[in-house]
Amino acid sequence: MKLCQSGLILFAAVLWITLLAGCGGSGQTGTNTATLASGEPAYATAMTDKILQALSSGDYAAFSRNYDASMKLVMTEAAFNQTRDLINGKIGTYVSKQFSSVQEKDGYTIVVYQAKYTDEPGDVTVSIAFTGTGDKVLFSGIWFDSPKLREQ
Repeated sequence: MKLCQSGLILFAAVLWITLLAGCGGSGQTGTNTATLASGEPAYATAMTDKILQALSSGDYAAFSRNYDASMKLVMTEAAFNQTRDLINGKIGTYVSKQFSSVQEKDGYTIVVYQAKYTDEPGDVTVSIAFTGTGDKVLFSGIWFDSPKLREQ
């Protein structure tokens, strides 16, 4: 139990550092501003599905394909494997998601979803941060929250 709790804390710390490291950048908010009727950025749904599927299946190449510079530094393949083991071990594998909200903060677009995972009876809140560089949107961070993930 202590190992799992420390793994969750490590995961949160790595992702928090990732977001903070990116805050020192250019402050660019991105140029991909198309949104769906729900308010969800048009690029976010497909990118998030690919990221969540890659994490569940252990496909680091697909997960890291659109990393920004700070994610490249902190979410190494070893950190990815530890995160995957923690997520899959606690809440199972990714099934589906539904858009919840979006906000702009410190040059990031943070998109929030309510997701379903195989071993979590409740919703899993997935928050994913994106930045834009020119016409390319990059993956900047990801956070998970659910009843099982909060268990000691």
